[in-house]
Amino acid sequence: MHVAILNPRSLSSVDEMRFLAGFDIIPYVITELRLLYCLEKYYGIKRDLRYISVFGGEDAQEEKKPEDAVKQILKGKEQVGVVRVKEEVIGILLNETKLVVSRAAVFLVKGSAVSGWKSRGVDIDQFDMSADGQSVFSEVLSRKTYYRGPLLRIPGNALFIERLNGTPQDCCLMPVTIRDKIIGLLYVDNGNTSVLDAGLGYINSLVTMAAVSFEIVILRKKLFDL
Repeated sequence: MHVAILNPRSLSSVDEMRFLAGFDIIPYVITELRLLYCLEKYYGIKRDLRYISVFGGEDAQEEKKPEDAVKQILKGKEQVGVVRVKEEVIGILLNETKLVVSRAAVFLVKGSAVSGWKSRGVDIDQFDMSADGQSVFSEVLSRKTYYRGPLLRIPGNALFIERLNGTPQDCCLMPVTIRDKIIGLLYVDNGNTSVLDAGLGYINSLVTMAAVSFEIVILRKKLFDL
């Protein structure tokens, strides 16, 4: 569990949260103003008036974000809606994803085989592995849902860790699904020492649009092959 606290070096606080939550805790430092703002926004805990006036500029900035996200999604829809080959879908997916993360990679899935397709910021050329063992890939494929968290240093992740030149403390692997079948995986992170931010919501929308676009490309090909 990723937790923002005023003093991430407080071992007693981290241990208490670990006991209460039942998860390992990854602490991050946060300013008092930001903490109070987030407590009000997400949990309804009202701030003292003196903090509102100081933090007002950021309030306004936060309010604009949903509108910006809608514009981004509309842009993504316009791009994937006119593609005719799978490579175009992947190119758009990676280019848009790279606007909000440092590294992104798309993997093809055939049965339990995972192979690198295209990427930005990381080399996955000739990357091939089996997802039969325990790995971040097998977890997503078996659960059919995304993974978010640190890339664990386990044998099944060793080949991928080698490509990343280390173990990211925060990463995300999302399945690209067509009719309940996972055909690909999108991996994103902000490097080995940084965490992911709010851009994941937009990336998730892009993955969904890419899946629909893939299906359209496949159906179009079947139509012209008749």
